[in-house]
Amino acid sequence: MQGGIKTTKYVARAIGHEDGEVALIIGSVVGGPFGAVGGAAYGSVVGVVHGAKTGYNHPFSKESFTLKED
Repeated sequence: MQGGIKTTKYVARAIGHEDGEVALIIGSVVGGPFGAVGGAAYGSVVGVVHGAKTGYNHPFSKESFTLKED
């Protein structure tokens, strides 16, 4: 979800200004799907890597199922 929001604001900033209503609508139509797909792919990879690293040492622990910021 956060990838879609960031990409929407990026496109809106490139079009005009980030707070403009029309720029945000166009940014959400154009940039939102790209950000959502990219964010989902990134999150999947980060989640699998984190789960493999933590889950190997402590399987089925809370830490292996919780993604923490390092």
